[in-house]
Amino acid sequence: MVDKCTAVASQRPGDAASEQDIINPAISAPQAASIASRDEVNCVSLIRTIREGRGLSQQAGKILLASWKPATIRQYESHLAKWQLFCVERNLDPHQASENNLIEFLTSMKVAGLHKSSLATAKAAVLNLWIILDGIKLESHVLSLFMRGVSQLEPVRAKARGIWDPSIVLALFESWLPNWELSLLQLTQKCAMLVALATAQRVQTLRLLNLLNVTITASAVAFMIDERLKQTLGDRETPLIYLPRIKDGKVCVWACILAYIVRTRKIRRHSSLFLISKPPHTPAAGATLSRWIRTVLQCAGINSVLYKAHSTRSAAASKARKFVPLDKVLAAADWKGATVFEKYYCRTVSDRGDFAAAVWSK
Repeated sequence: MVDKCTAVASQRPGDAASEQDIINPAISAPQAASIASRDEVNCVSLIRTIREGRGLSQQAGKILLASWKPATIRQYESHLAKWQLFCVERNLDPHQASENNLIEFLTSMKVAGLHKSSLATAKAAVLNLWIILDGIKLESHVLSLFMRGVSQLEPVRAKARGIWDPSIVLALFESWLPNWELSLLQLTQKCAMLVALATAQRVQTLRLLNLLNVTITASAVAFMIDERLKQTLGDRETPLIYLPRIKDGKVCVWACILAYIVRTRKIRRHSSLFLISKPPHTPAAGATLSRWIRTVLQCAGINSVLYKAHSTRSAAASKARKFVPLDKVLAAADWKGATVFEKYYCRTVSDRGDFAAAVWSK
């Protein structure tokens, strides 16, 4: 079995390229017709339900349903299908069932082994459908108590209090071979990790990086995002992913991206930045990007059970906070205010012994 953490020296002819070729990459970019179109979420059944329930036109139902993000609709559809089956088996109207019926439905899902997060999504799906069909229908105190009971019955999960130091990962990359000598898989994993650390962005954002929306200069690489993100609300702009040139050789994110673009030029059939390293080299999904980042964490000796791919967001922002003003951290990670950062993401490499040391001090 090949060790994923060992760099494979495989210098390929034609890999080395001049800086001018890289700055103006004549990649075999696909034309608009050959770019894989984004999969549309199948919302026909939901639109029909909403339209028939409120007597709206099909177009009005589509606009009303657009208030839910595509990822939310995917989650809701599966749970609403289970809810409808539950109601059919009990001769209930899924659009007019009582709150007691909803509690019994959630109970059946809990018995089937679903965790609180899935139950909360199922509850939200049914309640939101009721709101759209029947008007405001707020969650009652009894339903809140039920969800609290679910929390009490689930085992307590240990959570990491501190955060890992990005310098550990950078030191790992320093021990690897130069970019041009890495295997394609390792170069891809390295590129994904460096972009995640340099931007403190979610994996979703990394997945949307596209060579059709890139600007490359001798000092930086910048990507525009032309799709809505999780945090995109109203007229809020999508973030500009700015990756500067850093003079630290092997760990320069600018140099790594350019090496990756040149390496994938001949195999590229899609404009997405990150491609799967094996044929047919399709765009990498979010789960694939997360797996690449977790692999790097494991290679660096970081506990990948406690720290997942999303931890790069906290690790990068927490370290940057020591050296740059808070407003720059918020802008880079696309946080609207400091509350979310300070409550959920601002962590330090564990210093938990300070309190005990203070008690013992003279």
